[in-house]
Amino acid sequence: MKQGRFVDWYRNIAFLVAICCACMFSIPALASDSSPIAVVTMPLNTHYPIWASPLAYAIYVLIVFGALVIWAAYRHKHAQQLMLAYKKLQKIKDRLSNAMAGSNSHVWEYHRDDKTITADRFTDDLGYTRGKTISFDRFLGIIHRRDKEKFLHAWNAFLNIESTKLDVAYRLVSVEGQSYWYRDLGNLIKDDNDNLFVVTGTYNNITDSMRVQEQIRMFSDAFKNTHDWVLILARNGKFVGANPALYQRFELSEEDDLTVQLMQKFHSEQALQVKMFSLIEQLKPGGFHKEFMQLTIPNGPVVDIMLTVKAIENTYETHLIDNYMIIMTDITEQKNAERELIRIANYDDLTGLINRNLLMDRLLHGIEQCYRHNRQLGVIFIDLDRFKPINDSLGHEAGDTVLRAIGQRLKDNFRANDSVARLGGDEFVVLVDAMEHFEHLYPILDNLIKLIEMPVEVEKQTVSVSCSLGISVYPQDGETAQELIRNADIAMYYAKGQAHSGYQFYTEEMNETAREHLIMQNKIKVGHERKEFLNHYQAIFDIDLDEIVGFELLMRWKSGSQYISPEQFIPIAEEIGMIMDMTRDAIIRGIKDTVQWHASGFDGYLSVNLSARHFDTYFDVSEILAWLQYYHLPNSAIRFEITENVLVRDNQKVLSYMQAISDAGFIIALDDFGTGFSSLRYLKDFPFDVIKIDKSFVDGIGKDKNDEVIVLTTIAMAKSLNMKCIAEGIETAEQVDFFKKHDCRFLQGYYFSRPSPSLETFDFLRENLQNSKQNSTIEQ
Repeated sequence: MKQGRFVDWYRNIAFLVAICCACMFSIPALASDSSPIAVVTMPLNTHYPIWASPLAYAIYVLIVFGALVIWAAYRHKHAQQLMLAYKKLQKIKDRLSNAMAGSNSHVWEYHRDDKTITADRFTDDLGYTRGKTISFDRFLGIIHRRDKEKFLHAWNAFLNIESTKLDVAYRLVSVEGQSYWYRDLGNLIKDDNDNLFVVTGTYNNITDSMRVQEQIRMFSDAFKNTHDWVLILARNGKFVGANPALYQRFELSEEDDLTVQLMQKFHSEQALQVKMFSLIEQLKPGGFHKEFMQLTIPNGPVVDIMLTVKAIENTYETHLIDNYMIIMTDITEQKNAERELIRIANYDDLTGLINRNLLMDRLLHGIEQCYRHNRQLGVIFIDLDRFKPINDSLGHEAGDTVLRAIGQRLKDNFRANDSVARLGGDEFVVLVDAMEHFEHLYPILDNLIKLIEMPVEVEKQTVSVSCSLGISVYPQDGETAQELIRNADIAMYYAKGQAHSGYQFYTEEMNETAREHLIMQNKIKVGHERKEFLNHYQAIFDIDLDEIVGFELLMRWKSGSQYISPEQFIPIAEEIGMIMDMTRDAIIRGIKDTVQWHASGFDGYLSVNLSARHFDTYFDVSEILAWLQYYHLPNSAIRFEITENVLVRDNQKVLSYMQAISDAGFIIALDDFGTGFSSLRYLKDFPFDVIKIDKSFVDGIGKDKNDEVIVLTTIAMAKSLNMKCIAEGIETAEQVDFFKKHDCRFLQGYYFSRPSPSLETFDFLRENLQNSKQNSTIEQ
């Protein structure tokens, strides 16, 4: 079966081949068992039309295939050309975008149909949130008011074809109110029928460039109008330009060669020329140098200038220098002001001597030199005595004359390396530098006292002063400038306690006293804040009536459990100015106590001591009057006591203050009469009502005839002047009898009562009032 099928298949193939072409067939004969028996060969020829022949069909196939290949190749080439054109367009687009970005350019577009304008700047630059497309009216609304008219003129001319292109610079206002400059360029794009299609263009944010242009304009104006003298020097050493101020100041001609004129003007200023060109040679591109110097103006004064030289680098080759700009600024007034400030800061205006600032500087330098060379240095602190009366009596101009004369003497009689300074007022300091031993100061000190005591002619009068000198020596009395000045000052105060025109070297004991003094100052301040000061009262008796007529207020201080003597704290309180507040508080306490006394039947007074410090400024009694009125007390309930040292101050000022006190209805007593700078003129000129005889004279009664004469003279003088007289410090019956015999009825002292606090005083007063009533009853 299988062989039969094969045979049939074979036959079919052979036949197919036979009909397709002319060929020769050889056909084997097969037996029934498929074995070949014989072979028969026969030729076979087939005939077709030429257009339908197999060859034609083959050609047709080839042609179609070729056409397809050509078409495919064309499409491929066309696609490549399109891709290449696209890439070129993309590249051009990228280049355009980069160019626009690099030039800070962006696109805007105006839509004529709906009158809107589109641009990124509305949101990106200006901060508006309505989008990048806004109405044209809205756009006009954000144009700066000063630029709107200019923009509309250019825009209308552009749209009306009066101008082929738009080119306008203007400002837009951001949402935050800031103004930005823009330059808009625009074109009209039309269709094929020459109809307007769209208006578009580019814009640039030119804010920075406009600022630069403004700066350039300002610099140009500044160059022309500045008062500085400006020169432009080329690399070849020739001056190629100058501003009008330089031409005018140096009297140059703009028509003649600038370099030649300058060389002629400054031919004598060789040092200046050398210095300037030396600076120029050292400058690198873009570098500059400033220096202060003096310049002699031809046929003019010497002026102070600030010279500024700047090397201007080439714009394109920054390693090269195009030219040099030389600016000379006249700072003469500034320098003169600086010199004056230095003089004021370092020199005393009245005497021309150095002041504390420069003294401390020289003292520091002197200490350093003495340390290096193992030398000693002396600081002499000078305080003038008897100077204040001259100032008060003859006036401040006379005082200034004395200070100038003494300052000049000191300056003329010391070495050049020594220093003489005025610290202020009547205080001077002399710095004696580089001594081998402090004993060299002794002849200097003796001569110094003689110099100061020499008379001075003032307003056709001859006056003289004395002095107190305190001396400290480096290194034994201090190793710093502050220590030496302070210790010399301390020693000077000790010298004041001696006779006039004395001097005192510093000792460590003085320093200890000064420290205690400082501690006491602080304690007084704290004690006042804590209200530790108390009132004690000492009775004043009328021995004729045997009753108390008044009390003297005496301030006491109880710090902790310890009482501190008034002799200790009152002088220091006066020194630091606390005495005024302390006295005020004491008076208020005293008025409150006086109210109780008067309520018990007492009609006397409270006598209050006033310090000299109360008269440094106006002593206002209005507060005291208000307190008296508040407590319904008469003005006579308060009296004031003033010591003689108050009167040697500014006489006219003290007199006016005292007169105001007297006019207010207060009685004034002259305390400690005869112990100070006593003068009968004081009793005549000042409104005193009472004289108080000091205890130092009372102590001499029965012992010293001279004291008794002084006391009797004082009593007689008080009567003659219609003044009352009070004797202080009464301690014995003999003293009481003496004053009773000589008709001085008002006495005060331990014999009658000691100073006591408020409660004890009140008890003592009530006892005295009761005794007075009993005596009056017995007499009746």
